Formats: sequence, C-alpha cells, structure tokens
Amino acid sequence: MRRLALRACAILLLACQTAGAATYYVNDSVTTGDLYTIAKGNAANTGLTASSPKASLQDIVDTYDLEPGDRIYVDAGTYTLNAPITWGANDSGSSSAPVQILGVPGGSNTKLVGSGAAYALVIGAGCEWVTVRSITAQSATTAGIAILGGKDISLVDCTVQNNTGSGVYAEAAVRMSVQSCVVSGNGSAGIFCSRSSVPTITSTMVYGNPQSLFFEETPGAQVDHCLL
Repeated sequence: MRRLALRACAILLLACQTAGAATYYVNDSVTTGDLYTIAKGNAANTGLTASSPKASLQDIVDTYDLEPGDRIYVDAGTYTLNAPITWGANDSGSSSAPVQILGVPGGSNTKLVGSGAAYALVIGAGCEWVTVRSITAQSATTAGIAILGGKDISLVDCTVQNNTGSGVYAEAAVRMSVQSCVVSGNGSAGIFCSRSSVPTITSTMVYGNPQSLFFEETPGAQVDHCLL
C-alpha cells in the first residue's frame, strides 16, 4: 500500500512539473522496489522515459544540458561509484525553477556508494539552484557530498553516512541549505563549512560523528530544530 501511495505521488509530481522543463530517469540493474521506472538502467538508453532509464546519474549530466526546472528521477537501488558524480555551472537551475535530483523517499532507498570515489556527489563552482532530495551518500573516501563554490544548493531528506571524512563538506558555498536530513557515522565533522556564507541547517539529525558541526570563516550560519 505504501509503495502504491508513493507511486501515485510520483505521478502527481510529474503532472505538476514546470512547463518546458525536461524529465530524466535513472535506474540500477534491477527493478525490485522501483518507483519511477519500469526497466533496468542501461548506458545505451535515452534516459528520457520510465521505460528507458540511464544506468547512472553522471550519464545524464554528461549527455544532456540541464536547464531550470529539469528533474532527474533516480530510482531505488545501489549505485556504486568509482568517481564522484560531478555537477557544474552549465547544469544550474533558477530561484523559481531549481534543477532537482529526486531519489525514492522513505529512507535509504536510493544509495550513492562512493567506495571507490573521494566523494559521492560534488556540486562545483558556478553551479546554482540545485536541490538534492531523498538521496543517500555513503562510504566515500573523503566526504559524502561536497559543495565547492555552489550557490543556493539544497539537500532535503537526504542521508549522509559512513564516509571516511566529513558527511557534508562545503567550501566557498553561498546559502547552502540542509533540511530534514540525517548525517551520521562519518569519520570527521558531520557538516563542515569553510569560507562559506549563510548556511542554513534545519530539522536535521547529526549524530555519531566525532564532531557534529564545524564552521570556519562562515558568517551568518543558522541552525534550527536540529538534533546534534
């Protein structure tokens, strides 16, 4: 019943998508427990329909020029990485229509496992207005998610766990937002911000890390309704 309700919500999200925006699909090599797609992911697929999903998020980024309002649905599964998924300035959204990376909600259903990568996900300089939702980033050798110079990047309902270094690492980031996330079991600070400005951390659980939060030369930090 829960899976049917989630699928109904996914259909509603598609119906409400910003006019003119594109929708992309990613799936791993199995279809068990999938919400967004109806076929296995494959690099030869277009990634443009639920029946033709790409096998990796990076393949979408490399193949298409993402624009404001675009959405990438990353279905349930484990995606093992040998290199970080890297987001650049050319794939930015806007204040009214962010680019969205959407995993399957309800826990660690969509896992980016960076066992062979320094980071699971890197959002680089010049990238603006990207929302990452319901994604798990784990087991990377440096940090789970790195925001390196990005602006207005939001992490929502994400799990960042068991990375060798920090969970979320932000450097020179502007208005980064961490909302309703779980950051746990990392080897260094749960959330590390250096030379960033106005980060906002709300309704987030940060526990089981040597240090919950670390702010260095980071003015305007706001932490509200968090469990640390």
